Amino acid sequence: MWVLAAIIWGFAEATIFFFVPDVLLTRAALKLGWGKAVRLCALAALAATAGGAIMYVWGANNAADAYQLLDKIPAISPPLIADVEARISQGWIPALFLGGLTGQPFKIFMVELGAQNVPWLAVLFIGFLARFSRFFLFVSAASLVKKGLSLIMEPSKTLNLVLLSLWAVIWVSVYLIYFSIFGL
Repeated sequence: MWVLAAIIWGFAEATIFFFVPDVLLTRAALKLGWGKAVRLCALAALAATAGGAIMYVWGANNAADAYQLLDKIPAISPPLIADVEARISQGWIPALFLGGLTGQPFKIFMVELGAQNVPWLAVLFIGFLARFSRFFLFVSAASLVKKGLSLIMEPSKTLNLVLLSLWAVIWVSVYLIYFSIFGL
């Protein structure tokens, strides 16, 4: 179930879905452990790269229609798309890595990079690395939180409940803040 969910979520978020796979992956880190969660990160990143490839091709062949769809996705707007375009003009590789850490959806980058005819193989390779790096960072952070709490609490149902509650509060807060900044 976790493998299929990571693949579907990674692909979906790279195309039209708006909740990041990190939600699932951090939960996996807390429930399954760091090693299994890192393997899920790789699968989610591969699936995101496949979804990103579709967005890249769409941007290369019909960017106007791709941007119209992007504008219909919650929290994506023409100003955010313009901001991604501006970041890319300053260097697409660091922009792709930083975009994932600053709330700029991967799908926008892929459409724009396709529209700019940046070499597709380089885009897909760097896209995979950017996705995997971010997923790995969040999974590692979740694992560290679990390890830290395990040092002060006995492994039990209580610890699991605390971890689940903390995970839920963090992700609900992230999206409340994100949607308050970028809108629905």
